[in-house]
Amino acid sequence: MMLSAIKSAIKNSKQRLFQHTIACPSWLNIADIKLLLISNGWLITSLLIALDLTWAQWIKVPHFFVFMFIQLGLGIVCLYKPSALVYGFTLSTLFLFTPFELSPLIYHLGFAIIFLLSASIPVININGMTSVRSLFSFWFCYFINHSWTLVWRISLLLCVFMASAELLEKRPDLVNIIAGVAVAFIVLFSSSLQFDCTKVHGQHRLFFKMNQKARAFYISQFMPSMLLFLGAFIAYSITFDRLNSTLLSLGFVWCLLQVYFAQKKPAHYALVWIISNVGLLALLN
Repeated sequence: MMLSAIKSAIKNSKQRLFQHTIACPSWLNIADIKLLLISNGWLITSLLIALDLTWAQWIKVPHFFVFMFIQLGLGIVCLYKPSALVYGFTLSTLFLFTPFELSPLIYHLGFAIIFLLSASIPVININGMTSVRSLFSFWFCYFINHSWTLVWRISLLLCVFMASAELLEKRPDLVNIIAGVAVAFIVLFSSSLQFDCTKVHGQHRLFFKMNQKARAFYISQFMPSMLLFLGAFIAYSITFDRLNSTLLSLGFVWCLLQVYFAQKKPAHYALVWIISNVGLLALLN
């Protein structure tokens, strides 16, 4: 997610055509990877940790090397073939539900193989297979063509589910607090979708205004965030058997609040989430 946000800066997309006139593609690729290395905070942190490990420690954690390789590889894939990330994260989701007990090394090697295979999958152009006949089909086509906006959020939501399962196993006495924190992150990742939907509304509002659908299009931009929240909350409730109408009501209102600030006051979005999170935890206690 972080690299996708700074991808255009790393590749200097606005000046890319000019750069091709003064340097060969291989030199530009080397420059891109250099900028990728110095801008990837997680990879730099991993390298610092790796340098501090002794040989005996390396033998105990060989999967850490694979983990760093995956970080670098995903960065390069993000720059040059982002569609592979969509395929890779989708296949990785299936890999997470493997019923076998795997060692950390095999687990990380599995992820590396999945993303290597994903890089070889050709891009599927489905624009000719779909047509826009309504607001529903418009948003459907948008998310099909910009699936990364959903894939990285769903991947983070799966991380929330996995973390909840691990914490509930270790500390079942903190079930209410864990559920509250999980709902907080579900709200965060779901409502952040409004940033993308607001941008889409700004780009296409004149078209829908010409077709006398301006108001319907304005309202429709809030639906993806709310539907993602409801879907994630219901999935969480079914997975952990924690269907709580009070928590659902609080989460729904909270998600609406975050969606409002994402659209109207994006600079205050994170601040509102943190304050609301503290208030929810105080209420649960």
